[in-house]
Amino acid sequence: MSDSPGRNKILTSLVLSLMLVGAGLFLVSQMSKPALSDNGPMPDLTLTHQDIEFNNSQPTDGDVVRICANIHNVGNDTALEVQVDFFDYFNGTPTKIGRTMIPEIPAGHNETTCVDWTARPTGLHGILVKADPEDYIPELNEDNNAADKSIQVLPKQDLLPDLTPYDIVFSNEHPKEGQSITICVTVKNIGDAAAEDIAVRFIDIFNNSHQTIATKDISRLGAGEAAEVCADWQAQPVGSHIILVKVDPENKISEKNEDNNATDERITVDPLDQHDLYLTLVVFDNDADGKWDDVVILVSNGEHRAVVGAEVLIDGAFYGNTPDTGTLFAYNFDQGWHVVKAYFNGDDVQGEFYSQG
Repeated sequence: MSDSPGRNKILTSLVLSLMLVGAGLFLVSQMSKPALSDNGPMPDLTLTHQDIEFNNSQPTDGDVVRICANIHNVGNDTALEVQVDFFDYFNGTPTKIGRTMIPEIPAGHNETTCVDWTARPTGLHGILVKADPEDYIPELNEDNNAADKSIQVLPKQDLLPDLTPYDIVFSNEHPKEGQSITICVTVKNIGDAAAEDIAVRFIDIFNNSHQTIATKDISRLGAGEAAEVCADWQAQPVGSHIILVKVDPENKISEKNEDNNATDERITVDPLDQHDLYLTLVVFDNDADGKWDDVVILVSNGEHRAVVGAEVLIDGAFYGNTPDTGTLFAYNFDQGWHVVKAYFNGDDVQGEFYSQG
């Protein structure tokens, strides 16, 4: 018994053509076919360009790109052993990338399948994905099995990082002399390729003298990524300082722009004020005769750091200047109260101690 023309499955070959219109790329993927009219349950495999994804949308010549396609079954029966072909169309010439097989796709479900593609040569490519390319599976609609998506392959030399620092921030914008502060800067890669082993140097410029504070490292910055880098600095001497930050100071990294790798910020270091000078007096018995008639004199600042070079007077008489430890020892005082004064950078502090004589 012969089939009626309405029930014949009309086989048509896949017609693929590449058309370049300006910068656009179009793949005409399939001639139309009539939908089958069988009333029984049948699968229907379909995908669109939105179902095609690249793990790298801007590959350079020779990069390996993973292409994944999400195949949908919008029919009312399970599709078994679904073959999926991937093609690369470049300058009108098709090249088969590979074929995968999905064991089954139940009705109303979808499955993702992937292949790896070496992206070359440079230029605009069209990636075509075709489900059931040999038409082995009877479907409700044979006209929706293919989709394509374009991808640009770039020359390697066109992709370079571009590192630039900005936004220097001080943990204290008005430090006193000798105070430790933290300096932070943000470094961003505004290029289109990653950079690794990035040196960031912090420099203190004072009276035309350059002194390196610290050199920090960033292990990696991808294109468009940013990272904050910090260094500690002991703010001294008193006066106006320029904090300069240089990224890649030795020019070890090739960049798109080598002229935007530095930024600076001015900061003023203030002298210690009166309330930043402190005096500590501790009485002790140096000769172990049972009489506490000796004293330890410690001069420090507001950060509890020793003050070097403070002038010390006891009972109005000059006793000496504090050494690196900020500490002086004085012995064998007469019984009674004694007055100690310390002077440093125009500031002074006073204290008393009692000697047992």
